[in-house]
This record gives sequence, structure tokens and C-alpha cells, in this order.
Amino acid sequence: MKTTVKNRLIEAYNQLETDDAKTAIKYHFEYNLVQVNLYFDNYDFKNPSLCIFLKYKEHSYFTTLKMNNTGGSNQYLDKLNSTIRHQIIDDNGKLLSFFECIDTHILERRFEKIYYGTDKSFNQAMNSKRKENGNEEFSFIKGIKRGIMSDKMENWVLQNTSVNYGDIKLVKTKKYTFIRTNDITKRIKLDIIFENKGLRSAF
Repeated sequence: MKTTVKNRLIEAYNQLETDDAKTAIKYHFEYNLVQVNLYFDNYDFKNPSLCIFLKYKEHSYFTTLKMNNTGGSNQYLDKLNSTIRHQIIDDNGKLLSFFECIDTHILERRFEKIYYGTDKSFNQAMNSKRKENGNEEFSFIKGIKRGIMSDKMENWVLQNTSVNYGDIKLVKTKKYTFIRTNDITKRIKLDIIFENKGLRSAF
């Protein structure tokens, strides 16, 4: 994500003057007939949360997006179904134009303050995700526990969260692994997780 876009999201969220895991800012727009919902919160500044929910006819898609890649709009959408993908790819078969539209919308449009528990689209997204994937498809971090972190878990954290790579390696080196949840309101700040285990963040 471009630094200017990331900074704008943080600036907008800070206007809420809140410090809880249940409140976020939301952007909603339509892209080639696909309904786009973006949710952002900086509840944990070491792992800010950016989620996207796409809806097209009877098809839907939900995922989290990384924020600590500041090289530009080179995001991708893992496991995006072919019907929605066909609607949002550009003439070169890429998602570049779609992500540029997201960037422009964040930089130029107004946001809406929402509560995860009462936002209709967000709850629809989570319900659809549970129905499609069961409880095996986790989205958020709520702690760490003793155990050997698998390569699969390490890759999941790298691809689906904004946790700094140094902190991921710290958890792994100290023989801990992450605990995940499908409930965004059950997240715990990384600093608190580390403090409870006597660990010091890498940054």
C-alpha cells in the first residue's frame, strides 16, 4: 500500500478519537457493478486492520489486506472467485486499475464511522465466510501460545496481517505461535500480547 494512502487511513481513523476493537471507518463504492466495502481501524497500531468485502449478484468475497508493503499498488486478492475477478480485472488481466481506484477513493472521498457488530455488510461478509469455509478460515490475531510455529502459520501472518516481520520472527524464535480468531472484536493489541509473555517488540 502506498504510504500516502496508509497515512490518510490512519489520519481518518484518528478523527474518531476511539481506542476500542469494535469501531472502524468504512468506504463504500461500486466498481464495474461490484459493490466494494473497505473497513479500516488502527486499534492496534502495530497491526492495523484493513478488510475488503466484495459483492456481485449472488457472489461475495472477503479478505484482509496487508498494509506494511509501501511499494505501491501491487496487492493481490487470494482465492478470489472467477466471477468477481472477471468484473474487476483490467484489459491486461490485472488488478492494478482496481487498486488504483481504491487508493483514489480513500484519498478523495469521505469515510463513514461504523461499528463492526452492527454494520450489515460486515456481518454479511463474516457470515458468508463462515458458511463457505467453516471455522478453519481465520482472519485475525488474538494472542500467542507455546508451540512450534509452522511455516504455514508464518506465511499466513505474513500474507494476511500487517505484523512486522521482525515480530513474527521473535514469536517463532521464542517458541510461540499465534492464536487466531474469526471475531474481529476479540483481537488483542500486539504490545499487550507481548507484555503478557515477557517479550519485547522488534520495533
